[in-house]
Amino acid sequence: MMGHGPQESDAPAIGVTPGATRTIHGRGDTAPTTHRGITVVELLLGLALGAILAGAGALNAARLLATIRLPLGARQLASDMSLARATAVLRNTRARVTFDGDHYSVHFDAGEPREMEVALQPGIHVASVPRSGSVRFFPTGRADNGTVVLARDWGGRRSVVVNQRGRIAVR
Repeated sequence: MMGHGPQESDAPAIGVTPGATRTIHGRGDTAPTTHRGITVVELLLGLALGAILAGAGALNAARLLATIRLPLGARQLASDMSLARATAVLRNTRARVTFDGDHYSVHFDAGEPREMEVALQPGIHVASVPRSGSVRFFPTGRADNGTVVLARDWGGRRSVVVNQRGRIAVR
């Protein structure tokens, strides 16, 4: 029949076998495919969000580390003072712990060659010392009364207190 519109024919199209289905991307299905994966924009947004979260985490980790350093520095100072006291008693000499900004030194009298200098943790400094600028320990185990205050650069303080009996406490 000749008509004005396209005509359907029972004859197969050239190169197509009757009853065959068309495969898409070699998977054998005939349904339209949806692309799986992410776009470049989605990838960049994910990377930007990850970078922001990592930066915030790094700032919090640095602050936490600085918070931990102050009590550690105070305990280290108390421990070194206890060592100076024990050495003064053991060697029957005097020991002196002196302070200067971000470090302290232990000196022994009577020609003792053992001296030690200790740097405080980063961000920690000596905020206050006894009037003499040092704490002395005697061969009897006794000591000068004194309080040494350590402080963080951005706030917070810990005191190391020495009484006349040579007892050392961290507050």
